[in-house]
Amino acid sequence: MGSSSNILIVDDNPHNLEALAAILKRDGYKVRAALSGELALRAAQSQAPDLVLLDVRMPGMDGYQTCRLLKAEPQLHDIPVIFISALTEVEEKLDAFRCGAVDFITKPFQAEEVLARVRTQMELAEARLSLAGTNAQLVALMTQLAQSEKNKSLGALARGVSHELNTPISNAMLSASSIGELIGDMQKLAASQGCSELFAPLLAHFHSGLQLVTRNLHRAGKMLDSLSEVTANGMEERMRSVSLYDCVRNVVTVLGARRGEALGVQIEIDPRLAVETYAGHLEQVIEKLVENAAAFTAPLGMQGIIKATAWRDEDGAVTLTISDNGPGMQAQHLERAFTPFFTTRGEQGGKGLGLYVAYSLATGLLGGTLQVASMPGHGAEFSLTLPPTLPCEICHPHAVLAGHHAIPSLRLGQI
Repeated sequence: MGSSSNILIVDDNPHNLEALAAILKRDGYKVRAALSGELALRAAQSQAPDLVLLDVRMPGMDGYQTCRLLKAEPQLHDIPVIFISALTEVEEKLDAFRCGAVDFITKPFQAEEVLARVRTQMELAEARLSLAGTNAQLVALMTQLAQSEKNKSLGALARGVSHELNTPISNAMLSASSIGELIGDMQKLAASQGCSELFAPLLAHFHSGLQLVTRNLHRAGKMLDSLSEVTANGMEERMRSVSLYDCVRNVVTVLGARRGEALGVQIEIDPRLAVETYAGHLEQVIEKLVENAAAFTAPLGMQGIIKATAWRDEDGAVTLTISDNGPGMQAQHLERAFTPFFTTRGEQGGKGLGLYVAYSLATGLLGGTLQVASMPGHGAEFSLTLPPTLPCEICHPHAVLAGHHAIPSLRLGQI
């Protein structure tokens, strides 16, 4: 804070105000004065001071009440208050400390004593702010490290699961295909022997069960593909300049062809806006975000709207948003949006890995951030922000895996 700190002096005696102000100004402090507790509260609410020098005996609202009201307001609670009073009784001084004061100066005061007490409190306040900032950084770092270890463990588990399940799933698919051919042969045999009506219900039941098995095997296969995306390090790709407009357009075209219908995505991006990054991984992130938006706007039919916008800020970072006018997300779901295997579409086949993959790539290999804002009934907006240049550890050929990144940065808000 230093000697330029802002100090509020509160005393109903103008002579005391002038004397204290002269002492503090000579030492370089900025001083404001208030003749009553009511005026002091208004002044503090208008601009929070760094320190308050407060008289006890004042008409109307006394110093004790003023101090309690200051401490009752969250934005003013931590401001140190020093009482300056002619009171000498121990109990009166204790009352000052009970209502939140940090020090007590007895009138008549000496300039050296006032300055010494003020400097001490300024240094303590500065130390508290520094400690609070350091503590917040440590908490954030610990949280990040814990999440990083969790994600690395998940990556190792995913690799093991993929390795162990690929072979049995492939074998099961081959067996299901053989069983399907056998059911077809049995149907032909039953028809040639004139007993189709007898075996038709049983064969139909077998065929229905086989379809259920096949669908779930395909679903398991797709989940393994997603797990592979989570654990891939992707360092084979080289960085290059990527047009965001072309990138989004390519993703929309491919997804439309895969779904057998055009996706009505409104691309409001300047074709000249480009970013230096890994194009393939950027397209993967965009694909997951567009797929998520399409999944929630598909029931709306022609009313479903997906919009892509992008811009570059003053620092050179580029932000791409994918928004929709779907049903939006509940607050408890919003907090888990990027959590692996979390989905609100389990009955519709959701695997809960799409947004996690997008987040892993965005914050890992792409070195950016991915945030989501949503409210029920107001759709959702995902914001991908990419830095002007990638951090050195990401550009290095032995960069961290996609699962090694910070915790999601979430914000609640109406689109």
